Amino acid sequence: MMSFEYILRIGLLLSLGGLGALLAVKLKLPTGVFLGPIVLVAAYQIAFGTIMEKPSWFRLIVQIVIGIVLGTSVTKAFFHSFKKIIKPTIMVCSALISGGFLMAVLIHRLTGWDIHTCILATAPGGQAEIIMLADSIGAETEKVIALQLVRNQLVVIGLLPLAKYFMKYREKEIP
Repeated sequence: MMSFEYILRIGLLLSLGGLGALLAVKLKLPTGVFLGPIVLVAAYQIAFGTIMEKPSWFRLIVQIVIGIVLGTSVTKAFFHSFKKIIKPTIMVCSALISGGFLMAVLIHRLTGWDIHTCILATAPGGQAEIIMLADSIGAETEKVIALQLVRNQLVVIGLLPLAKYFMKYREKEIP
C-alpha cells in the first residue's frame, strides 16, 4: 500500500511536469511538452533535492502509452504510402544509423562511457522512445537525455531558419 507521503510526491512530480509542459508550450519552445517537464522537474530537484526515485511502475505505464500511440499511427493508408517511399526510407535510415553509430564509437573512445549509453545518446529517433529504451536496458539515462535534448534543439534551431529561407526562395520562383 502506498503511503500518503508517496502519493504527495507523485502528485508533486505530476504537477511540476504538467506546469513545465504548459510553460514551455506557452513560451513556444520546440518540443515544449517533452522539454518543459524535464527542465522544471530537474530545476526543482537541483534547488530542493530529489523528489523521489524513478517509480518502476510509472515507466511501465509510459512505455505502454508510447506503444499505443505508435500502434495507432499504423493504418492501411500508412502501408500503402510506405510502399512508395521504402527505398528512400532505407537510404536515410541507413545513413542516420551509420553516422550515429560512428559518433557513438567516437564518444565511447573519447569519454570512456559505456557503449550502450553512447549508441542511444547518438541514435536518431524519438527522444521519448530512445530515453525509455536507455532506461530499460540500464544505460546511463541522464547522459542519453542530455545528448538527445541538445541534438533535438540544435536540429530544430538550425532547420527552422533554413526551412524559412527555402520557402522564401521557392515563393520567388513560383509566379
